[in-house]
Amino acid sequence: MEIADKQIIFSNHARIKIADRGATEDNVIMAIKEGSAEPARKGRLLFRKNIAFDNTWRGIHYSVK
Repeated sequence: MEIADKQIIFSNHARIKIADRGATEDNVIMAIKEGSAEPARKGRLLFRKNIAFDNTWRGIHYSVK
């Protein structure tokens, strides 16, 4: 089974961090399913994907998030 096929479950902590970073759960799911995987601490993986944003967040304009 590939990572993209696995069920994604968000902990309360993850939901707080997602909101704190100005993202949405859909953004995170897209990054996991379509982004690039990289090694992270403690043998984990992190996923990156640039998502078009072209908006202001916390007073700074970003073209992607």
